[in-house]
Amino acid sequence: MPPVTVDITSLAYGGKGVGRIEGKVVFVPYTAPGDRARIEIISEKRGFLEGRLLDLILHSSLRQSPPCPLFGRCGGCHWEHIQYLAQVDWKDRIFRETIERIGRIMDLPLEPPIPAAEPFRYRVKAQFHIEDHIWGFFEAGSHRVIEVGECYLLDPVLNKTFISLRNYIEENQSGLPIHTVEIGKSNLDGRTVALIQLKKKWDIRPEVILTAVTELKGIEFRVTPPGKRTGKVMSSAGDLSLIYRLKGLVFKSGISTFSQANISQNLRLAETVLEYADIDTSDFILDLYCGAGNLTLPLAGGCSKVIGVDSEQLAIKDAISNARANSIKNVNFICSHVSRGLMSISKILPDIVILDPPREGGLDAVRGIAGLKPKRVIYVSCNPSTLARDLAVLIREGYVVNRARVIDMFPQTYHIEGVVKLQL
Repeated sequence: MPPVTVDITSLAYGGKGVGRIEGKVVFVPYTAPGDRARIEIISEKRGFLEGRLLDLILHSSLRQSPPCPLFGRCGGCHWEHIQYLAQVDWKDRIFRETIERIGRIMDLPLEPPIPAAEPFRYRVKAQFHIEDHIWGFFEAGSHRVIEVGECYLLDPVLNKTFISLRNYIEENQSGLPIHTVEIGKSNLDGRTVALIQLKKKWDIRPEVILTAVTELKGIEFRVTPPGKRTGKVMSSAGDLSLIYRLKGLVFKSGISTFSQANISQNLRLAETVLEYADIDTSDFILDLYCGAGNLTLPLAGGCSKVIGVDSEQLAIKDAISNARANSIKNVNFICSHVSRGLMSISKILPDIVILDPPREGGLDAVRGIAGLKPKRVIYVSCNPSTLARDLAVLIREGYVVNRARVIDMFPQTYHIEGVVKLQL
């Protein structure tokens, strides 16, 4: 098919611009609403077309020059070409449209979104891939690794650690069979921790690397199959804990435990959850997918009791330690798949349930929650599609949505974090 011209009218969840050709929807990456683009059709599906941008005939007023020279090649960013406040506005629109289309929830009471204070340099945790001595991120639409000098989304300390670690290993340990490196910044002391995943066992002295890379305070080596996050710990050295403050509390966790990558927006998230929960001192709260207690512990300050549930053993271990370190005694933690955890406490009816599931959502959880009949449910989601599906289940069980908000945790990307309050 020869190149065609299309007017881009909106953005889709996933980051692509949306237009129409002879009535058929076409998705085109790296375009913006208001663009008139010349595109090549690269695939035709039953209900839509996929296009590739060739050039722009008219430029959208929302456009800006992407600061990163790898934008368009690296798969980490999707919207650097769009002005930041326009990004937030479109995330808000996409969130509403997705909830309405999939969940059939009309007139969503959506409150103004919360933009990030820093649209760049905000990430305090990142995972890098290594292939044939190339250190970087996956190329857009593939698993090919492209070399990264620095990433414009990362905290400067993370960038510095990455470059120093890469240079040291390539110059002194070039045979090391690495496939993945994860680096996190400990916000309380400003230093970093690295988790290095190896394809096979290797004789390595981690304390030598720790001495050479001065930004690091801790390093751990694991033998892990490529594409997996868990594996056998081979060796470690130094302090492996990542520490941050939230609502007057100190949190400590390991680098392999899930934690929010945007610390300042994590505070906005916790504040929104606390506001929506509207806690009374007599309330019993259930926090599902609790991780290391990021929301559990702030919630504990205003209620009678909180139980946190998570399937990750290391996360629960960290959560218990965090509760003790902060002298919080009205919390318990259960290490269990959430559906089994709900069954184990079915005789103790919670007043409020908080859930913050992974991208696949919490369908099993919401079915169990419906049976417990809490008076309020606060659902935190990083995927509006699965959120919409799960909200529909709760609405069929007698709940209504009465507050909702988007919190932009991931500027320059299409990812959307939303918080929804439901009342019985």
